[in-house]
Amino acid sequence: MNNDGYPDIYIANADKGPDQIWFNNGKGVFTNSGQNIGSAVKRDRSIALTDLNRDGFLDVFIANDQIGNPTGCPNEVWINDGKGKLKDSGQRLGNLASVDVALCDIDGDGDIDAVIANLHDLQGHNQPNEIWLNDGKGNFTKSGIYVGERGYSVILTDVNNDGKLDVIFDCTIWINNGNLNFTKSKQTFRDGNRLYIGDFNGDGYVDAFVLKGGPKGDTPNEIWLNDGKGNFTDSGQKLGNSCGYSVAFGDFDGDGDLDIYVANGFANKVEPGVLWINQGGKQNGTIGAFKESGILFPPSRSWEVKAGDLNHDGNLDLFVTNGWGRPEDNKIYFLVRDTSRTERGNEE
Repeated sequence: MNNDGYPDIYIANADKGPDQIWFNNGKGVFTNSGQNIGSAVKRDRSIALTDLNRDGFLDVFIANDQIGNPTGCPNEVWINDGKGKLKDSGQRLGNLASVDVALCDIDGDGDIDAVIANLHDLQGHNQPNEIWLNDGKGNFTKSGIYVGERGYSVILTDVNNDGKLDVIFDCTIWINNGNLNFTKSKQTFRDGNRLYIGDFNGDGYVDAFVLKGGPKGDTPNEIWLNDGKGNFTDSGQKLGNSCGYSVAFGDFDGDGDLDIYVANGFANKVEPGVLWINQGGKQNGTIGAFKESGILFPPSRSWEVKAGDLNHDGNLDLFVTNGWGRPEDNKIYFLVRDTSRTERGNEE
């Protein structure tokens, strides 16, 4: 955020206070920047970072929910001055119950647009998912194009390998036909809550981690493999039976394939996160098959997890936000390699 080469942390705080930016000193020690970000009526459920006005600095798009606010909570754009200080652009975009946002050049004109997942109004009526177009200077205009309705999460990826970004809301795939025209795929994932996308078996096509835990935590997560044309097949793996709510991918054991961390816990249910290790690479097993790492994480009510090298040592670390409306500290977990056992590929 402040262009010093180290990853910082942006925390969206919903209705419990303004958003915050914490600056990294390069060693994984973070200091609150002291900024209060977000309007007085905000209730942000998700944010996305990218350069929205083409000045080379990371800006912020805030997706605001309207729960508890009958007049709505418009989405916002905050512009970075290059030193990590954000300024409200003054834009108030829509008044629907926006719960997630993904940023990309969806119309192919060279600037970054916003695809927004909207939930439902105060009466429970589903709301349409929207596309907002950027003029290249960070100013957004409603496109008038809707892609389905009632999305809780949104992911943009090329599922059918045709060079165009497709859109996934929760577990529903919308195929991009070009010119902002989308067709709903017939692909189903058997009662999944949301998808996370990554190439788990190393064939160059994006596969799907189907998060199915939900508030009950009685349905294992699944891995579905892509044939390269956007057709996904269940691999048969059943991963955990906790209340999974967020997922981060990364090569945690340093062997070149994607591993998976699942942040667990929900409202009144406190559970530990689980790190699943891909059995390709060091494990000399089948790439795309997963086993629990055995690492013990403290039980929490986790909301979101992100992976990145926070202390500049070459290893992937984890930042987990916790709470679910209850006081609970956010956590940083540093990956420390056990160099005495590297020949066996074990991690500590």
